Order: sequence, then C-alpha cells, then structure tokens
Amino acid sequence: MALYRNVHVSFWNDTKIIDEMTPEDRYFMLYLLSNPHTNQVGCYEISVRDISKETGYTEESIKKLLERFEKKLKVAKYSKKTKELLILNWHKYNWTSSPKVRACIEKELKGLKNKDFKDYINNICIPYIYGIDTHTQEEKEKEEEEEQEQSENNNYYYKYIIDYLNKKTLKNFKVTTKKTQSLIRARISEGFSYEDFVQVIDTKTNEWLNNKEMQKYLRPETLFGNKFESYLNQNAKQSTSISNNESKELEEYIQMSRRFENVQNWWISISL
Repeated sequence: MALYRNVHVSFWNDTKIIDEMTPEDRYFMLYLLSNPHTNQVGCYEISVRDISKETGYTEESIKKLLERFEKKLKVAKYSKKTKELLILNWHKYNWTSSPKVRACIEKELKGLKNKDFKDYINNICIPYIYGIDTHTQEEKEKEEEEEQEQSENNNYYYKYIIDYLNKKTLKNFKVTTKKTQSLIRARISEGFSYEDFVQVIDTKTNEWLNNKEMQKYLRPETLFGNKFESYLNQNAKQSTSISNNESKELEEYIQMSRRFENVQNWWISISL
C-alpha cells in the first residue's frame, strides 16, 4: 500500500469533471483515486462498508454513487461479487514506462479475481502505455515449454558428459558445479555435440593421463574451455569417431531418465 497518491493537476481542467460531475462526485472521485486501498494497477478490493466508513456516506449512498460512476459517468466499475473496484483511466495518469512499474502492475494483476477487469487491463490499459505485445499467451507458453525441455536436455548432457569424464580420468567431478555446466552449455550453443565432448575427453586422456605434469589439466575448465575446438581437431585423422551405438546410448539414457522421473512423479502424486 502506498503512503501517497498523486492526483494530476489536469483533474481540475478535465471537461468531464467540469461539465458532468457535481461537487459530491468530485469528492468521491478524489476518494477513489487516493484512498488507502488503491494500488499500482488501478483495480483494488474494497467493500461498500469500508467506503462508507472512510467517506462518511451511508452504504445506500455509496451504492448509488458507484452505480452513477459506472453507468452515467463511466469512470469506474464495481464488482459486487469480488468486491473489486476498477478505475477506467487510472493507467493514463499513474503508469509510466518504467520496467519496475510494469513489474509491479503484472504482479498485482495476477491477484485480481474479476476476469472482465483483468481483460480490460490486459487489452486496453497495458497496450496504451507499453504497446501491443505480439506474442500471444499460447506462444509464450510454448516458448516456456521449449525452454524447459532444453533445460532438461542440458541436465542429461551435463550428467552423461561428466560421468564419462570421471570414468576416463578416475576422478570425481560434480555434475552440479555451475562453472562446469556453463562451459558445457557454451560449447553446445556453439553447435558442438555429445560425440565431440567424448572425442576431446578421449584425445586428452590418452595424451595426459600418464603424464604427472599434465594430469591436473584433465578437468572441465581446461577440456571444455576456449581451446575445445583445437583439442577436437587434434590428430583428427587418427581419432576414432564415436560409434553409432554410443550415440544411441545417450538417447536411450535420456529417455530412460525421463521415464524414471515420470514414474517417480506418479508415485509421489498417489502417495499424497
């Protein structure tokens, strides 16, 4: 809840205020704009009883004013079911293009109960200040699903690659290390495949494993760093490509992990 609410000076020059509103209307309008229940989005929950107590009007008078403001003046709407009040032009005088303001608006918007009020804010108010978002909700959900799937795939790659590295080097690197994940993700984004990681691990393990001075460099930050491509092309003609069976093994591992997670989630759901 804000401690202060600004009222734009143009309020007193507005033709609707001057031509259509009585002194009582103006007082009630100022109350709707500045009462302690107001929020950033311009739609807030408030009861007729609370309005009556804070303005000094009877509840019957409040009901008449709310009806007049909606049907005749068309400046506000009130939902008896959700007890939410929507100020129609709030966004014109209280919103800015600030990302912080928009984040606050979107957060408060999620808490609204009245669907018509939410639709009005999404389809009229937000485009007025921030422009039209060309992404539909369905497209956004699809993108989020794709990002989630990509993230899950990356997790499988992290595990399979580090497991292979540990097996070849007889070490115990952790899959959960953020730096290691970042290096693997960076190489994947550059177009390198799981087979490329295996080839680099094989090449450098064969070269460094029995060398006491170089053994310490058999680590993710060295193997998967900026020299990854040069390691990959080292002795390329002599390197043996990963077999088709090994390629299939990765896919089978990913599918098996997903099935295990699905069974685990199912077991948790029936146990609750």
